[in-house]
Amino acid sequence: MLYVVQVVSSGVAAPPRLFLDETRAQEAFVQSAREYWPLTYPQYCEQNELCPESFAAAEAFARTFDAGGGNLVHFWRIVPEDMEQDKAYPLSMNPAQFQQRRQQVVQAAQAMEQDSRSALGELQGLLQKIAGLTTGVEQLDAMLTGSPKDPVAAQEYRAAKVEEPAGKLSSEPAVLNTAKLAEKALQEEESAAPSLPDMGSPFPNAAPAWIPSAFAAKEPAPSQPVEAPPVEKTETPEWGKMVMEISGQIGGMRNEHKYFTKQDWRHDIYSNLTSLEYLDWVAVKVDQCITEAKQVGYSLERDLNEFGRFFFQTPAGQQSAKSYGSETTAWCEAFLHNRSEDEEK
Repeated sequence: MLYVVQVVSSGVAAPPRLFLDETRAQEAFVQSAREYWPLTYPQYCEQNELCPESFAAAEAFARTFDAGGGNLVHFWRIVPEDMEQDKAYPLSMNPAQFQQRRQQVVQAAQAMEQDSRSALGELQGLLQKIAGLTTGVEQLDAMLTGSPKDPVAAQEYRAAKVEEPAGKLSSEPAVLNTAKLAEKALQEEESAAPSLPDMGSPFPNAAPAWIPSAFAAKEPAPSQPVEAPPVEKTETPEWGKMVMEISGQIGGMRNEHKYFTKQDWRHDIYSNLTSLEYLDWVAVKVDQCITEAKQVGYSLERDLNEFGRFFFQTPAGQQSAKSYGSETTAWCEAFLHNRSEDEEK
């Protein structure tokens, strides 16, 4: 008998784990429930008076998941085609037959692992294509609505344009560098206009070109480089779950995150503070908020009245006035609450 345990968290399938011993497979099933749902699983066992270490409790917890929600824990029992359910292998089987059975099991396990890796690779490739399309749309938006005097739009123009060398014929039509043409036209306009005496700025308290968002004004490690975390961290299930959760929160008219805007991201890029893509940059920022909130003693509590929502709890044991729709949102609100407390002091 072959036993297979596989976890699907937020739509991301982890590699399957194979066992020949049922007890070890059940222990792995319980361990998966505890690792992937460290808050929800203990609360479920406490509410239903179940032992968190028992396979029955983990199996009952797994049945509460909605298949459409992207969270599942599989436990499969695989019986070879030539083996009856109620009959074990005869002890008189010779070593060659045992070796043949073993090779069949190993080949089946390798095939399952390869299929899982292939599916994961296709999903990652799809996410990269979506990120590339998002970048293309942003560049097109800058071409249509930006001003050449805006350094962000001007640099995007230059990056997006292709100039044909002088005197060279091409089979494809050349793309005009509209940014340079517009700049040249503006320079000619300004040189032709009569000069006026400098009267000073009518708005001495005018804001700078970059106005940080409300969250950026309180964000962790301001003006510090935002670099990619170690590979060992990004390959963990926790990091993958957080990135998938954050990607689902990016949207709206500007297709950006609620707390970390694309204007703040562009400011970091042109200040040479980061070279990360927008989604990766947001993930690092959220991770910094979570780390700081945990260090000062904040924690999360599940909303028992609404599934999938969380309260944050202050170091003094005070619960937030309302719950939030995801763990990352609750941690960001806990970080903001901590910074507000520091400002009042």
